[in-house]
Amino acid sequence: MSEEKGKTLFFQREDISVPIPLFLESTGNKTLSNILPAILHSVHKGGLLVIDEFSSGFHDKLEELIVRYIMNNSTNTQLLLVSHSTNLLSNALLRPDQIYSVEMMGGEGSVLNRFSDEQPRVAQNLEKMYLSGVFGGIPEYETDKE
Repeated sequence: MSEEKGKTLFFQREDISVPIPLFLESTGNKTLSNILPAILHSVHKGGLLVIDEFSSGFHDKLEELIVRYIMNNSTNTQLLLVSHSTNLLSNALLRPDQIYSVEMMGGEGSVLNRFSDEQPRVAQNLEKMYLSGVFGGIPEYETDKE
């Protein structure tokens, strides 16, 4: 393991007496330290915040906490998240008109599917509906075609 030259960022935890350098941290903590300044800036100053591969290495609860923080603390921020995490597909977190799936159409490009087009009821489980193919966007792999 090689440490990057220059200054090093450390994480201090309540239950561990030795600070941990960022390069030894988990993928989720590294990702969080990279996107946190952009999140805080957009919440306080407004604007469009685009995060690709949002949930890379995050625990489900942290994903939800970040989305709730942005939604509850900003008044002038538009949020665009790209994620493969299905736990964000919840009526308790997002409305169906705020959620889209992308369906790849091979050489023809892709199609954007808005969840609200299927008119799900509030009590329905959006994650379960997505995984069963209702909203499209489920990738096909060679083993699926056999």
